[in-house]
Amino acid sequence: MLGRRYPQHALFDVPVWAQGLIAALDTFHVHMGAFWSRVSQDADLAAMYHARQGRPSIPPSLLSGVLILQYVDDLSDREAADRVCFDLRWKLALGLPLDDGGFDFSTLSRFRSRLSAHGAERYAFDKLLQLAIAAGFLRPDGEHVIDSTPMHGAAALQDTYTLVRNGLRKLLLAMGADDPARQRLAKRLKLSQYLPNRKPELDWGDPVARQAHLQELVAAAERLLREARAARLPEGSEAQGAQALLEQILAQDITDDDGQPTIRRGVATDRVISTVDPEMRHGRKSASTRFGYKGHIAADPESELITEGTVTPANTYDGEAVETLLDAQQAHHGLQPRAVVGDQAVVDAQRRHLLATRGIEAVGKVTPHRPEGRYAKADFAVDVAAGRVTCPAGHTVRESRAKVDGAGATWRVFTFPREVCAGCPRRAPCTTATRTGRTISLHPDEALLQEALARQQSPGFRKRYNRARATVERIISHLTRHGLRQGRYVGRAKTLFQALWVAAAVNLQRLMGLICARDGAKALGMGTWRGRKAPPVAPRGIRIVTLGS
Repeated sequence: MLGRRYPQHALFDVPVWAQGLIAALDTFHVHMGAFWSRVSQDADLAAMYHARQGRPSIPPSLLSGVLILQYVDDLSDREAADRVCFDLRWKLALGLPLDDGGFDFSTLSRFRSRLSAHGAERYAFDKLLQLAIAAGFLRPDGEHVIDSTPMHGAAALQDTYTLVRNGLRKLLLAMGADDPARQRLAKRLKLSQYLPNRKPELDWGDPVARQAHLQELVAAAERLLREARAARLPEGSEAQGAQALLEQILAQDITDDDGQPTIRRGVATDRVISTVDPEMRHGRKSASTRFGYKGHIAADPESELITEGTVTPANTYDGEAVETLLDAQQAHHGLQPRAVVGDQAVVDAQRRHLLATRGIEAVGKVTPHRPEGRYAKADFAVDVAAGRVTCPAGHTVRESRAKVDGAGATWRVFTFPREVCAGCPRRAPCTTATRTGRTISLHPDEALLQEALARQQSPGFRKRYNRARATVERIISHLTRHGLRQGRYVGRAKTLFQALWVAAAVNLQRLMGLICARDGAKALGMGTWRGRKAPPVAPRGIRIVTLGS
């Protein structure tokens, strides 16, 4: 049953007893204490609770505020529950009295699960954006900047031996309805050694021992897979998912070498790197920095508010998140930016085409390919509409052929005649081809690329682009300070939950700053106690000592 917070003031309210100490040192918690009650109401999440049955819950507006503070300070559930009990700043920010005893730390995990189960994982993020739009800080048709950042997954990266062993164990456990059934199945298939979750005693420095162990692992996995296929596991069951995972691990990591299983060289496309979190993928920022997910954000450079966020596996190309971000902010808040600013991955040719179809200006750099010591395509006069290309020497070619690339896109290829290039005085800095003349390939969206090249030569482009890029880098740095870079939970959906609540925490700080700068601190809903020079009036018979005075 829904528990509610009551606005009536009590004797042990923190603002009465500790106003000087907290107000003088920590404006964030002071402002949040005044502002959060305007953002979060218990009635907002009433649908998550039964109307009459059960004990009253801890008020969801309180738990939502705790989650915000937890991500602001980047704390574990246990640490956050402790802060609710003994930290005066948290009590002030949450509107709790001094004698509030808090709650068990497991309540936070259950509350997150309840939010996700009822589709309310975006609750705080959406509430703050709605308030920002209503207050006029965020224009529905403003300019947005998009960027991404690595996120380390909560699960550890596993080698091939661990992947096969854990995948085998996962399927073995899923196929047994209870422990006795698992024991019988493992004994019949001679897999009892894989029921405990421990590494084998092996001399890992001996290549012969490693090969023998790999052969044993693969043979055991294939026995179990034959049993699973014969059992025809229920569609959509946990066991069927474990079967598909083990099959993928063997296909991606194991190859046959003269009848002996060996570890495949190289990295397979879309390779699973963990059985704990099968949605993680390989991503590299550098030779020594690997990560499992990417966080993508869209932000408004004027207000510096985050307008949308999403999470993808680390091997996802940055540009693929652009459409997801645009669709989500349109669906949830009616935001349709007039322009999108991004790097070359965000506003590549494919994304420029997508944005053009939506009437959105793409603002980003186009770096022309310049062969060392030779003319680049930019040195040729390309008329896409007329279908002709003119070289620096003045020769024009109009005939072209079609070429389909690996992504299925059709390019137009213009090839200058061999005899024209052979006698050209500018041949040396143009081409080294012997069988043909110089070749120029036009992208399917070449017109958009040519337009972008011309636009980035304008005087205001560099200032506009650099300002937006500096803003989004600053926002990502802010998100990173609050724990976005390190995933807390297993799975993309839970990692997205974390990203949205970290973004909500950053937006809360920014929005309170905007309101204070424009309307003053009292506009946050603060009482007059903070501005008083004299201590507040105490009930009869009680003497109040203002801390920090």
